[in-house]
Amino acid sequence: MEKAPRYGWTILLLGLWLAGGCADTDAPPPQELTIEELNAALTYLEKSGKPQPQSIYDLTNLPALRGKVFPNLPEGQYFSIDPEKNQVTIEIDHLPDMPDAFPHQRPFWGEAGGKK
Repeated sequence: MEKAPRYGWTILLLGLWLAGGCADTDAPPPQELTIEELNAALTYLEKSGKPQPQSIYDLTNLPALRGKVFPNLPEGQYFSIDPEKNQVTIEIDHLPDMPDAFPHQRPFWGEAGGKK
């Protein structure tokens, strides 16, 4: 008695190979949010009577902004919500002078009381 050829594994592997080759590898990168879109979302929340977001990142939960990402800001800048104007702004983080900001990193000479 002869066994029938088994093509099951061959068909399965061929199907997996074709399905893997048809994947969308050239998907466009996600769109970046603009300040205008974020301000429009704040206006929508204000007019609809919904509570204002605690964080700027809470705005991305709105359906119109889903799938979009925040743009990369230069170092020292960040997004914030101005509650008086009800608008999104870009703040610049100003660090104070080194000795006042980081007293544990003062040099061991001069005013710090080390070698003179």
